[in-house]
Amino acid sequence: MTEVAHSQFYGLFDMVLSLLSIVLGLPFALIFALLAILPAYYAGLWITTTFFRK
Repeated sequence: MTEVAHSQFYGLFDMVLSLLSIVLGLPFALIFALLAILPAYYAGLWITTTFFRK
């Protein structure tokens, strides 16, 4: 294996690894976003229904 092919292979490997980390990271990011948003949403809902009931 020549040096050029070797470096190209590692560049491709690096790209695949970064893509994998992005793909694996997205569901976790969505789950954490939901965990952060939902309590705030329900708290806001509860506050509006409790204190601003017509």
